[in-house]
Amino acid sequence: MYAAPEATSLAGAIVVIAGASNGIGLALAHELAALDAATVVLGCRNLSKCERVRPARTRCVQLDLADLRSVVQFAAELRGSVPRIDYLVHNAGS
Repeated sequence: MYAAPEATSLAGAIVVIAGASNGIGLALAHELAALDAATVVLGCRNLSKCERVRPARTRCVQLDLADLRSVVQFAAELRGSVPRIDYLVHNAGS
């Protein structure tokens, strides 16, 4: 008989989602925000779009994975604002 693995608690976890302004990334951000357990950072190419659609208790940070300067700035922003990253969801595409 199959036994489902134990769920991992996200209490106090820091989750970074790249490509979170639409699609699967946005849906995941909403689900994590609804749990109200983890700190969720949304990395989005279009910051104004991210700010319009982001769920409560999340934060938007500019991230364009096609631009290395943007990636470096994103890393610097995170380095200065979060003590660690527990989960990284690299959802960005195209």
